[in-house]
Formats: sequence, structure tokens, C-alpha cells
Amino acid sequence: MKKIVKKWEGGAKKHGGIGKAMGVQIDRWIQREANRVESSRRVEFIENMSRFSKEIAVYIYEKKQNTLTIESNEIVEFSTKNKINLTELELKGKSLLNRDASGKYKFSHKSILEYFLAVNACENKAFGEGTLFFSNVKNFDQAAKFCGEMNM
Repeated sequence: MKKIVKKWEGGAKKHGGIGKAMGVQIDRWIQREANRVESSRRVEFIENMSRFSKEIAVYIYEKKQNTLTIESNEIVEFSTKNKINLTELELKGKSLLNRDASGKYKFSHKSILEYFLAVNACENKAFGEGTLFFSNVKNFDQAAKFCGEMNM
């Protein structure tokens, strides 16, 4: 994971900020995983994985802020409820979520969660204003920086 963070920091200058560099790396990750599914499903996979990542970040923030983790069964329930067309294997094995020692899932790095929260804050003004774009939210300072980079 340290290599990935270094890559984001290195890409920050090239892409105009660490948040934008992370966005590029996340897009590449999703594209790499899409290349592993049937070609007829790739576009749909990219759309669903992107949507899942953004929406699960908000769910974890709103419902699981104390632990920032989600139970295995919640992932599938969340996907079904929100009509995200990904298999259980794709949700758990190809997403940016990792399973911890206790069997719960979390984003592979907290900054990835914060990136998706910032993206949501920019795309959904009600969510952004409700969080004050994370400017005063304890332990979410990176999300605030990302919002700043995204001109919020």
C-alpha cells in the first residue's frame, strides 16, 4: 500500500493534486479489473463498480463511521437493494474493499474512502453541504483536502 500512496503523491504534480492522481489510479484499477470480465460486460462492469465504490463509501460513512467496516452479507444486500449488477465475487474480490482479520470489509486504504466521499460531496450538493465538505469532520481531513482540490 505504501507504493500506491507514493504513486499518488508522485502523480499529484502531474495531475494537479493528490485527489486527481488518486482518481486516475482508481480508474486504472477498475479498468484493469474490467479487462478480466467478458468483453460484452466491460462497460457495464466499469459503470457498476464505479457506482458501487461511490455509494458504498457513503453508506460506510453514514452507517459505520465508528469502524469504517462493513459485514460480508451487507455488501451483497447493499448491491441488490441499489440495483448494482455485480456478482458477489466482483463485489468482494475485484472492488477496492479488502477483508480484514475479523472477516469484515473496508476500503484498502482510508484515503480511498475519503476520495469517494469527496467525489460524492462534489456530485451531490446536499451531501456535500450536509458534511460541510468535511471541513469540520474529525478524522476526515483528507476528504476535506480532496474537496478543496475539487473546488468545493
